[in-house]
Amino acid sequence: MQSLDSLNNSGNEEYDGFCKDFLENLFEKLGLKYRLHLSKDGTYGRKNNTTGTWSGMIGELVSKTTDMIVADLSVTSERAEAIDFSVSFMDLELAILMKHPNTIAEEEDTEVEPGKIFPWFKPMTFWVWLTFTLALLILLFIIFFTEKIISIKIIKGIQPVEDIFTGFSSRVFGTPK
Repeated sequence: MQSLDSLNNSGNEEYDGFCKDFLENLFEKLGLKYRLHLSKDGTYGRKNNTTGTWSGMIGELVSKTTDMIVADLSVTSERAEAIDFSVSFMDLELAILMKHPNTIAEEEDTEVEPGKIFPWFKPMTFWVWLTFTLALLILLFIIFFTEKIISIKIIKGIQPVEDIFTGFSSRVFGTPK
């Protein structure tokens, strides 16, 4: 990514971010020099199906005008046919982020009482929580009544005892073995 101060800098100092720091450390350990630049058309790259050529960073790598791409580039089967990908150097998982309860309280001019969990409910509206709670209750009743139906079948001798509905040996509505 180009740094905010890119007008005053040139060369590799023009860029900033994780990928630049990663390259800086890698090439420092290897004892090599490198030069960063953006692709001429400013894109990751797309294949032109009629000509079979690539645009963007991938096009520069295929045509050997650049040696390496370091970017948040998605691996697709089409791209994997044209270039080789390394093992991912950064994996991200989904996370929920929210403001600290004290920050929320400051914005609303209220105080956060210690031990209160109310701020955790703020990211979703009342209707989302209500829908989630109703779905959970419906699922609870389905599981409860399924277990009752199976136990009635066992008592009446319709279903063998070894087919008891448990968490360990659960089945979807008594499907056969």
